[in-house]
Amino acid sequence: LVDNAASARSIILQEASNLNVPVGRSSIFLDNSESLGAMYEQMQEAAGLADRYGSIIVICPINSVAARAWTRYAKELQKSGITFVPLTDLVN
Repeated sequence: LVDNAASARSIILQEASNLNVPVGRSSIFLDNSESLGAMYEQMQEAAGLADRYGSIIVICPINSVAARAWTRYAKELQKSGITFVPLTDLVN
């Protein structure tokens, strides 16, 4: 389970913990952009957060721009030292 952190009043983390359900909280949401360049800038911001905190959960829209951005830039991010892992590795 992932809390998208859209509201400061979210109770998902607490309720999941009460039910012993593995949960994580997203650190960043990549906006629904029509611009490949804007999506790349957001991906770079996410990479910076991952470097700073060691790991983060990123949520992004499911659309053709996001798919093209990940296809185009994922290898570049990996070359910079970013490691992509399954979500299950980041929830507890």
